Amino acid sequence: MFSDYSADQAIIARDYIKGSSKKLYVVFPPYHNGSVVYKRLVKRLAKRGDTVLAYYFHDGVLQSDISKVRDSFEFISAKILNDINEIIQSNQYESVVLAAMSLGNVPLSMIVKYIPNVSKIHMVVPSESLARAIWKSASTRYIRTGLEKKGHDLPEVEAAWHNLAPSSHIDEFGSNDLKLYLSRTDKIIPPEYQVKLLEDFKNHGSKVSGKKSVLGHKLLIIKFCLFARI
Repeated sequence: MFSDYSADQAIIARDYIKGSSKKLYVVFPPYHNGSVVYKRLVKRLAKRGDTVLAYYFHDGVLQSDISKVRDSFEFISAKILNDINEIIQSNQYESVVLAAMSLGNVPLSMIVKYIPNVSKIHMVVPSESLARAIWKSASTRYIRTGLEKKGHDLPEVEAAWHNLAPSSHIDEFGSNDLKLYLSRTDKIIPPEYQVKLLEDFKNHGSKVSGKKSVLGHKLLIIKFCLFARI
């Protein structure tokens, strides 16, 4: 699977909708890009007059090739940061809002310290560790199986993907205003990994709040995209 995929194909599309307000929203997608509800979020923000920069990732960013996964997120992070800097340089935005769902929290965490004028960060069903989430989730069992067939174990994968773990970037969020949306019934990203990230932020003294829901992974993303006040 994904034998012809390379890291420079990690971003398959982006939406850039320039609005009239002084606020820029940067939106990071979940795996499989969230279907139509993700597009609804983009349209909802743009309709308000805000500028929106939203991305769509190739499914190959998650697979059993350790290097390709790492290289994919490094490519994604560098490209998005470059786009943000170009947009900010050509426009006078007073604030930047970051919103990520599930897998999108990985690149958000990797670049947050480099983005100026961040006023709010929304993290929906995040995991403190990409490696641990993939290892335990039933939905990514095939990736774990592929990794194990190649002789990899969890400690090795965690070490290789250390920079992809949001928990490794806790101090880089600085004093930004954070809101985490957590699922108590998540079958894709185990709830304990979501809570662990929230606790890591609190223990670090971050300005963070957490909102827990009985909705599962996909339903919580849908609710955020359609109704969240961000």
